[in-house]
Amino acid sequence: MKGLLSARGSFMTGFIAVLLAGCSQSESVVVVKDTDGEEISYNVQSSANEECDMGVRRLRNEQYDVAIKHFDRAIAEDPKDWRAWFGKGLAQENLGDLDAARKSYEEANALTSEPQPDVDESRRRVKTKQDGGSEQSAEEATPH
Repeated sequence: MKGLLSARGSFMTGFIAVLLAGCSQSESVVVVKDTDGEEISYNVQSSANEECDMGVRRLRNEQYDVAIKHFDRAIAEDPKDWRAWFGKGLAQENLGDLDAARKSYEEANALTSEPQPDVDESRRRVKTKQDGGSEQSAEEATPH
């Protein structure tokens, strides 16, 4: 009986490990350029949504158009997924679509339960790029 319980416990441990492996979240370093052309790296983590996970993987491979499609599907499944909105904004910014990136960052910022400095910094950076101004003027124009 003890051997049977031990074997059953090992089976359950293996089963749970396989189950959790299927739910893993991707993490990726994404690079964007600031207003001076300097590269800024962000460590982007997906939500538990599979489409968001695929979007982050595509960001890692610089497949920005494909990443946006995955993020759009993740957002369709869960419009409150701020991580999908943020990833979408990074992809849009890297494609040069600053209006769309700014809207995505603003949506991500509105949905976070805790302040996310990377999201807020990205929103300010895009605003600065759009205004053609300095980081200082963008911060002054941003309500705190």
